[in-house]
Order: sequence, then C-alpha cells, then structure tokens
Amino acid sequence: MLHHYLSLLKSVQLLLFASGENGGALELGMKWLRRHFQPVEVGLLPASSYKGWGVAVNYPQGSAARVFTELSPDAPPEVRDALVLSSCYIAPLMVLGNKGWERLSSYALWVRRTSRLPDENEILRLLHLSANATAQWFPLAREVYHAILDYLHGELQPDALDILAEKRRIQIAQEAERIFNTVPHHEQGSPLVFVADPLRLIAPWLRTMKRTLLAELPWDEFASLGFGFAVGVIVTPENLRRFFRSEQAERRLSHARTPSRNRHG
Repeated sequence: MLHHYLSLLKSVQLLLFASGENGGALELGMKWLRRHFQPVEVGLLPASSYKGWGVAVNYPQGSAARVFTELSPDAPPEVRDALVLSSCYIAPLMVLGNKGWERLSSYALWVRRTSRLPDENEILRLLHLSANATAQWFPLAREVYHAILDYLHGELQPDALDILAEKRRIQIAQEAERIFNTVPHHEQGSPLVFVADPLRLIAPWLRTMKRTLLAELPWDEFASLGFGFAVGVIVTPENLRRFFRSEQAERRLSHARTPSRNRHG
C-alpha cells in the first residue's frame, strides 16, 4: 500500500471525482483528460467505476483509511475518499458535473461562483492554480494532527479543535480569494472552484466520542496526511461538449484554408 502511494505521489496531477454522473458524462470527461494528461497523471478514486485509463489511487497506509472511515461513518465512502486522498496526494479534484459538487458541498469552506462558462484554457489554468494551492496549504495538516494528539492526551479542550477549524476556514478563505481573484464572482452563479476541509468529515465525532475510544485509533504520521485541503474545479459535461465543438470548428476552418494555401504555394 505504502509503496504504491509513494510511486504515484509525484506523478499524479489530479484526482477525478465523477460521482452521480452517468456513463456518457464520464466517457466525455475521460476523453478530455486524454487530450491534456498522461494516464499516470490522472488518479482514479477507489470507488471509481472507470478502470480503462488513469491510475487507481489508495490510502498511504491502512491507518489513515481507518481513522477517517471510523470517524466519518455518515459520509459516503466516495466523498470521504475524494477529500482525504486529495490531501494525501497533494492533488486537486476535477469534479465532473454539478451532481459531484452537490455531494461535496457540505464540506466546502470556500467557493467561487461564476455566471459564465469558462473556456478550455481557463479550466487548465484553474487546475494548475488548484494544484499549487493544495501544495501551499499542505503544511497546515501538521498543525491539526498535533492539535488532535494534544486533545487525546488531555492537553486541550474540545473547543480548541473548533477554534482551530474556524482559524483554518478564515485563513484559507482569504488566501483562496487572492489566488483565484481572476475568476469573476457572481453570487447567484454556478460553482466553479472550491476548497474543502477533510477535518469537517471527522470534527463532529472528535467532539462527541470519548477520548479513550479516540485514542485507540492508529494516529500515526500517515493519518496526518489527510488533514490538508481538497481544492476542486467543477467541469460540467455541457462545458466539455463546448470544448469539443470549438475544436471541431477550428479543424474545419483549418481544412478550409489548406487548399487555398496550396493553390498559391
């Protein structure tokens, strides 16, 4: 498990989250990804139904999977995997369609909405910015990890974790506004970019479970990898179809021009 994780850590550039979308939308998303990424750069989550292209990603160790699974029993497994593994692999999520966003939205601490469909170059740029942001914020995972250990040892009260979560929310929201400031904001628009906190998966259970029971979980260094942030870019099937129509129009224009150049050559 650890060897597989380490072998993919540097190569995986994004994770695909297509939960709730039909097979046609998934095929469309994979067709677009093939144009811009190598198979080893696209991570497929454990619950992914698509196995023909990309690489399957897993948890760094069983300890990380157990901590997050046992402390978020009410979260759908595919949602948990998306948020935690985005942090573990320090890779953004490409969320295919609004159904995927709806499943992740309750864990988001910041979202940018826009009133227009972005073009293809903007989507690629946003994925790049999201990857940089995920890496920039990853060191904050250590702060949460050590705060949880201090809480388990009786050195912190439960409200200290709530205070830390709010501190994270404020900091990340401010920095996300700066990083994604070129995306026009429209309050009633469609979601395009978001930041989610895996800590929100387990926070309710950290508050309510007895510390003695929490302490029995394997809180090792591998579990700490899941406390970064998941940055997601939402790409709808409608937008992907628009990209392909634009490409076809450009090809037709190019073919129409070619005989003219040949006659005068």
